Amino acid sequence: MTTPPTDTNASTTDSTGRDRRRFARHGFVRPCKVQRIGGVQFEPGETTNISAGGALIRIAGRRAMGAGEQIRVGVAWESAGVLTSGSLLPARVVRVVAIDHHHQAVAVQYERPISDATPIASSTQATMNARATARAAA
Repeated sequence: MTTPPTDTNASTTDSTGRDRRRFARHGFVRPCKVQRIGGVQFEPGETTNISAGGALIRIAGRRAMGAGEQIRVGVAWESAGVLTSGSLLPARVVRVVAIDHHHQAVAVQYERPISDATPIASSTQATMNARATARAAA
């Protein structure tokens, strides 16, 4: 997939250029799927970055998503390729940037932030720690 634009979006920074997000973002590329509320099909995607409050996802799909749209997001936090319906997080689309005719970058905000106690947060933190250790050793 093509990498989405990386420029700073005015809606995420204050007048001094500081990031207004409540949660720190971490570059984290993992396969995922998105389901529109009321729909039965899933659209494949890949996370670009994540935080406890949301994610930026590259989605392959012909039908554009819209800001405010309610969705459910499933991220393959571990190497397992199958995601159960119980692992889907309710979320809301906050921003969409078209990449090309078949891909879009979608910023989502989870309905509730992921707490440090959830298995998803633990898995994500462990994976990020392992990657940081590997980078430091290289």
